[in-house]
Amino acid sequence: MPNFAVGWTNTSTQNSWTGGQYRLDGSGVVWLRGAMTGGTSGSVAFQLPPGFRTGITQTFAVAVIGSADGQATIGTNGNVQLYFAGSSAVLLDGIAFLAEN
Repeated sequence: MPNFAVGWTNTSTQNSWTGGQYRLDGSGVVWLRGAMTGGTSGSVAFQLPPGFRTGITQTFAVAVIGSADGQATIGTNGNVQLYFAGSSAVLLDGIAFLAEN
């Protein structure tokens, strides 16, 4: 794991998703932020690159604009999937996890 902070990087979105950013801080914590729009619930929104991935699959509660709350699941392969019911945007703000060693 790098021992330096990396600035915010725009996601390379998939499956009609747009938006979102990620970064790695000096403590090895990966942070996500921004509003994701345009995709379908359950589809992969983007994939985090090696060095920014979790060692175990993790699920986080997320705020959803125009709907009830949803969830983001981050797999060990870096895939970020978003689950929600009818929304205009899924917010990634507040998602943070320790990058795998």
